[in-house]
Amino acid sequence: MFDYLANPSRFTRLSDRLFMPISIITVICLGAGLYLGLFASPADYQQGDTVRIIYIHVPAAWLALFGDGAACFQRGWVVESRRR
Repeated sequence: MFDYLANPSRFTRLSDRLFMPISIITVICLGAGLYLGLFASPADYQQGDTVRIIYIHVPAAWLALFGDGAACFQRGWVVESRRR
């Protein structure tokens, strides 16, 4: 399978066919997650509705940390490869 997709024209055909269904599934999942996290989750007994921001803030913080770490790693890779 991987040898078959190593051909750029074959991979482009496959990715063109899969792009729209995967995009639709992604939008549906994001919408469902936002609804469940912000509206359907119960309020906390001490903090009330304020605790719901955690369902958005924590994944966004992890994603930002991962992105920064990946960019730092990639930049180090580029700098190291240019030294040789």
